[in-house]
Amino acid sequence: NMLGRMMLGARSAQITKFNSRQFSLLVPLQAKAQVPAEVQSTPLTTAYFAELDKHYAEYNESCKSQLKEMNQNLITNIIERGGNDGWDVKEDLSNMTKSFEFSSFEQAQEFCQHVSKFCNDKDHHPEWSLDNNGKTVNVLLTSHFANNTITRLDFEVAEAMNNSFYIIDRKFKMFPRFSEKQWSSFAIAFGSALFGSFLFVYFTSHPYPRKYRYVTPEIPEEITSFQLDTKGLSAEDLEAYAEANVDKFAYAKMQRGQKNGYL
Repeated sequence: NMLGRMMLGARSAQITKFNSRQFSLLVPLQAKAQVPAEVQSTPLTTAYFAELDKHYAEYNESCKSQLKEMNQNLITNIIERGGNDGWDVKEDLSNMTKSFEFSSFEQAQEFCQHVSKFCNDKDHHPEWSLDNNGKTVNVLLTSHFANNTITRLDFEVAEAMNNSFYIIDRKFKMFPRFSEKQWSSFAIAFGSALFGSFLFVYFTSHPYPRKYRYVTPEIPEEITSFQLDTKGLSAEDLEAYAEANVDKFAYAKMQRGQKNGYL
């Protein structure tokens, strides 16, 4: 029995040691976040949701009226700047039509391709057809999503078509001298030559500033016409005269040498 009690005590000590190790690795739980008071006190009832739907409906109606006013302002701006010139608008505002006449079939096709870029960006496309051997483009604009009525998008497309017609009518050439790829190649070649000339000047120019050109100062008359007269002078007087005027004599001699090319 004594041996059994000792074994049981050792076993209890091991279990206690294991439990202490296991619980020491646990991380305490964070405090639960508090729910705002307005959420806690909000009654989730049918009357509450009905009131919420009412507020949403009022807000949506306000947005619709503001959007309608904004679209009307945009349409008014297009009309005032002449964006819809030449377009016939039906009295019931169901559609607006116009015919564009060109001198050739190719010019009409160029017009259609030019307009299609804008239409794809706006995701609003016209209904058009060709007439007069493909030289006339008949266009009808309407918005099917608005029950076949005229919307802001129709006026924007109409203005874009007028601008495209003006551009194509002035710049289109049946047989251009150079294609767009050739013009691009010329532009790249010119830019490369200009950049190369800049690099050549940059790397071949002297890094130091150029010195100013020496300008010969004006010489006083008494120095340029200076002559050493030795007649009637003794050796002592000549030596004294030379010492007194040696600077003038040397400067005059230097100037004569520069003039004659010796210096």
